[in-house]
Amino acid sequence: MTSDPVSLRLTHRASFISAGVAVFALYLAAGLLRVALAYSSPYFSLSEPDGYYPAEAAMQYRWAERLASGEILPTVELRAQYPEGLRFDRDITLFMERTASWLYRLFFVHLSQFFEYSVWFVAYASLLLVIAAYLWARLLGARSFPAFCGAAVLALHPMGVERVVRNFGHENLALALLMTAVSLVCSALSDRKVGSPSQAYSYRLYVAIMLAAGAQWLAFVTWHMARPIFALTTGAFVLSFLIGAYSLRHARRVALWFALVLPASLVLPVLKVRSYWFDPVVVLALSFVLAVYALKSTRFARLAVVGGGLLSCAWAIARAKGYDDAHVLALIVEKLRHGLVKPADPTLLSPEARLMWIEAFHSPRLDQILLYLAPPTLVLVSLGIPALMRLRVLFRRSVAFRVFTVFLVCWFGCFVLIHRLHVLAFFGLAILYAIVTDFSLKRTRRPWIVRLVAAGFPLFLLWQTATSPTGNAFQRLVYSFTPRPAPAYTPWFSDLRELFHWIRMHTSREDVIGAWFGLSSQIYAWCDRPVVVQSKFENPTIRPKCMELANALYGAPAELEAFCRKYRVRYFVYEATMLLESGTDSLRYVAGQRSVATTSTVARMHLSPYELEEFELVYQNNSFRVFRFLGGEKFTNPAIPWEPMYERSYYRGLDAPYYDDSQTSAIVSRVTWLRQQVEFARALAVEGKLEEAFKLTMRLVAAEPRFWRAALVASKSALRLGHTGEACAAARQVLQGYPACLDAIRLISRHCPDNP
Repeated sequence: MTSDPVSLRLTHRASFISAGVAVFALYLAAGLLRVALAYSSPYFSLSEPDGYYPAEAAMQYRWAERLASGEILPTVELRAQYPEGLRFDRDITLFMERTASWLYRLFFVHLSQFFEYSVWFVAYASLLLVIAAYLWARLLGARSFPAFCGAAVLALHPMGVERVVRNFGHENLALALLMTAVSLVCSALSDRKVGSPSQAYSYRLYVAIMLAAGAQWLAFVTWHMARPIFALTTGAFVLSFLIGAYSLRHARRVALWFALVLPASLVLPVLKVRSYWFDPVVVLALSFVLAVYALKSTRFARLAVVGGGLLSCAWAIARAKGYDDAHVLALIVEKLRHGLVKPADPTLLSPEARLMWIEAFHSPRLDQILLYLAPPTLVLVSLGIPALMRLRVLFRRSVAFRVFTVFLVCWFGCFVLIHRLHVLAFFGLAILYAIVTDFSLKRTRRPWIVRLVAAGFPLFLLWQTATSPTGNAFQRLVYSFTPRPAPAYTPWFSDLRELFHWIRMHTSREDVIGAWFGLSSQIYAWCDRPVVVQSKFENPTIRPKCMELANALYGAPAELEAFCRKYRVRYFVYEATMLLESGTDSLRYVAGQRSVATTSTVARMHLSPYELEEFELVYQNNSFRVFRFLGGEKFTNPAIPWEPMYERSYYRGLDAPYYDDSQTSAIVSRVTWLRQQVEFARALAVEGKLEEAFKLTMRLVAAEPRFWRAALVASKSALRLGHTGEACAAARQVLQGYPACLDAIRLISRHCPDNP
């Protein structure tokens, strides 16, 4: 019995529409989850957004906000990297910022403030990758339900959300463009229609390749890491051809995409200024294009591509020190040389590798593998056992699946090398999940079990993601036998906001601020002050400048004085972690130091600031100190609040040649306990338990008479209780630790009749 063709078309259309609706619903729901996680972050506040976005994300948010307000950005932004400046669209790109600002001005300007809109924009821009994963899974033959489950795995996985909250990052948009480009090229390699005489299919094939080229062009102007990822993509396509994953006919379609992408190196300013047309990856891609179009024999074409690959490698070695993206290559070489493990001795690494080998470029830790990679791997193995034979058949018959397999291996290699690229690995894992689920449904006699597992695993990921910020049973189980490395001291977020407030109130807009690059970027973004260094390492001039600053900090004070004179620094911000942090992720490691000399600038800024001749301490809290560079000017001797972090009596061995790192843990524990007690007392006061708050803080003051934060809480609590005398006594105690505390001065002047 034959079915009615019209009915089949209607059924197919209804199935297509229902699948599209389901994917769109997943897109909306996953976006709401990411927004909810952002709103629940302790750093999020609509009334005070300062500090929510850290480091380079803060700079990118700031530029997007300025564009959304209608401001025209200068060609060279001097304030972002004083005095050289950053050249927009050359040193850095602003496509994501412009896209966000255009959408805001078109649709959302009357609905919300830009900060709140930015959270929603990042959440939904990052989920475009989920749609690309769904379409690629369908391209490889997966049906709608398995493809939907694979997309749900990517949308709900904790690793997919990790770099979305508190991150106005270019990768959130660029990765979707990059994966869309690759998936469209692979759609031209689909076996199902190869050799079809249909002119309509031929037209769609070339449209797909042109769209893929357009997506790659947009990725180039969105994210600087699009260049290394394009090198990876080029290598994967070339490797697929060399191992016989696709024929010469398919290779010409890939070569057409290369031919459409390569002119970007001559057109886009961000590539032209870097002479990208001379880059080794362009040499490899161009040799591939010439080989597959000029030669009719597959064997000779492969030999020619091998020759082009060798030429490209030789050119990369020759230019290892001479082009803008060399820092990524240098880092990868150093990581491979040391077995992906940072050596304890920093002198074993090159200065550029020490600077680049930071958290985002770490390899995954064991606890991260167990938390995020082990569960999907176990589910894949359980689902893949009945589908193993079908996968082998698919690999032999499908060009697209063979190419996808090569890409999957390359993506996981990137994940092992650089944790920041984990999204690529889990993108491929989600597609593989869809294919394995589809084959398991076809092979098993109990499809309801496969459906239950396939749909239940995304729900497990939803639980894991939603409870990750507060901790869940699975996390506690993993951490019980794979402890995470903990920093010696984590600055309080309230200290960061207090620092921003002080800078805005006590410095002028033209005062140049010196700080380490992560904090500098935030000072530029949230305080609108010129900074010397920043986090956009794609600008080649910033890396040697950061090393110059690191060496000056851990050298003699005269070195930092020379640095400040050279770059006209007015204020320098010291971070307590500069002395306290001693691991391989510390700033001292970047400077090539294993121990901090007590005569170094960092040690003196922390332990004996008044011994510095050209730096005057003008502000401090538990996490940060601000020094004014005098440059021949006189001291002003401002009133500085006492903070337990810098109490000299807590430290031992001050006369020793090097700071004793073994005491850091005890000092940090003591300081943190004091701070937590004050915060607990404030919470008691807010709840109306004023008597308990007063007693707790007075015990703290009895132990530390200059602990003005505790005395201030005690004074306000006593005043609300009606105990004016005790409130006045506590307020006077405040002035012992902070003579310029306005709250205490006002309280004394209003409520203390015996005020002198």
